[in-house]
Amino acid sequence: MELKNLAVQTTDTDRVIGYLTWYSLSESMFSRELLKESLRQAGLGEEWLPKEIRTPDAFRRATKAVECKRYSDQEGVHHNFLIREVAHDSEMVQRNIVCETVDRNGRRLNYESSSAILVLNRKTGVIDVTGFDPIAEELAQEAVNRFSQFLNNYNSQAIRQMIYSILSSMSPTPVRKTGGVYFVPARFKERLKSMCTFLSYLDGGKGVSVPVVNDQDSRDMIREGLQEHLKSVLDSCHNGIKRNLPKHHLKPLLLEAKSVISDFKEYEGILQEEVDNMHTYIDLIRQQVKLLVDKMSD
Repeated sequence: MELKNLAVQTTDTDRVIGYLTWYSLSESMFSRELLKESLRQAGLGEEWLPKEIRTPDAFRRATKAVECKRYSDQEGVHHNFLIREVAHDSEMVQRNIVCETVDRNGRRLNYESSSAILVLNRKTGVIDVTGFDPIAEELAQEAVNRFSQFLNNYNSQAIRQMIYSILSSMSPTPVRKTGGVYFVPARFKERLKSMCTFLSYLDGGKGVSVPVVNDQDSRDMIREGLQEHLKSVLDSCHNGIKRNLPKHHLKPLLLEAKSVISDFKEYEGILQEEVDNMHTYIDLIRQQVKLLVDKMSD
């Protein structure tokens, strides 16, 4: 079923039951000030801002960013400069740059566990560097230079999570098996418009919102997407419990299950009798919610 046949531009708002939406964002860095001002201009509140960037997290990202694999200084031999966390407590975080020497087949020839040592003072934000290898020391200094950027800016992945949180507040249903395209009920029109406006203020950001009219093809699309989504959530919960996943992995499953149960009410109004056969999925998901709650309270 072609989505372009279901999403049409129309001024007849009585026929619009919702919107197809998708978004994109280029790889970049975004300051908290930019995000705050962009949210304000788009008519969204600061509750959507990501959490403040923690100093140790910025340090870990900066050091991870300078890992250098397959550096070669002689024929058939390669030096991989990797980051390893050695120690951390309430006052400091230590990460070492290790040098792994391998041959062309990937066989390890040598391993130096402290080619350079970087120690972050969590209170002052100062990084102390001790180098024992010129290349590793150069990489360590590059990490120090990048630290300020990571401390004051969010990467694109953090913004995508932020956008998905906004989208998730609008009872979305994925309508394409490969993902990326969602149906949002009509009552969230203004919030969806604000989300797309917010994206337009970001470098390389774009959000699209296309009206969906109330006809049989549209309802078929929504029903099929909703049924697939319910089945996916049910399977995820069941597999999570069956595999005895740790609590921090079960929590997202629980939140997703509760969300689809709550959102289902939106679709009962849109699809009416066409969702009757989905109540079984909802009942089963409710059972999984109870099992997840019990599992997490053990």
